[in-house]
Amino acid sequence: MRARREVKVMPEDLWFMLISHTRYAMGRMSSAVWGTQQLIRNYGRYLQEQQLRQIHREISDELDAHERAGKTLGMDCDHATWKETMRVLEQIIEHQQRAVDDKKTSD
Repeated sequence: MRARREVKVMPEDLWFMLISHTRYAMGRMSSAVWGTQQLIRNYGRYLQEQQLRQIHREISDELDAHERAGKTLGMDCDHATWKETMRVLEQIIEHQQRAVDDKKTSD
């Protein structure tokens, strides 16, 4: 078994990896959808607010388009995971906003 190593990733590279993974996973019927959510949970806090909002918007747009067509984005379980992923993104954004507000009031 290999030992775990820490790997340093530049924020702009992390952004590219997360948005690319999200785009790849949309419409898939696989573990890629769940994997996307886990990546966002684990690393979303390192992204800027506008980057998080872009991911949220792209997921929202795809969900809306599929729902208007009477379809799901992937299987039913995938569709539900995308909706939950949007809530995860909203929570990360809210947390970042609170941190900024707290910093402003303490200055």
